[in-house]
Amino acid sequence: MPRKYREWKTQAITSLQLQWSNAPPISEPVGIEILLTGKHPRRGDSDNVAGAILDALQDAGVLKNDNLKAVPRLAIQLKWDKDRDPIATVALTAI
Repeated sequence: MPRKYREWKTQAITSLQLQWSNAPPISEPVGIEILLTGKHPRRGDSDNVAGAILDALQDAGVLKNDNLKAVPRLAIQLKWDKDRDPIATVALTAI
């Protein structure tokens, strides 16, 4: 994997672990909404962006699994703004 992606993933996992506070991984099905705001690259594929975020959620221990049974609903939205640093906001909803 490219260095920039590895650095992002390490930072994302660390941030998620701090926010999750040692709670057990979610094992029940959830819906996930991803909101990307700011100056995100727009040439990438949505499924790759969502996959990277789902992998980080699983690697951080937030989700027990990120397969279709565990995440049957997924939405991603981009609100591009050249004047803001890129941020990803992730919302999980029990199904």
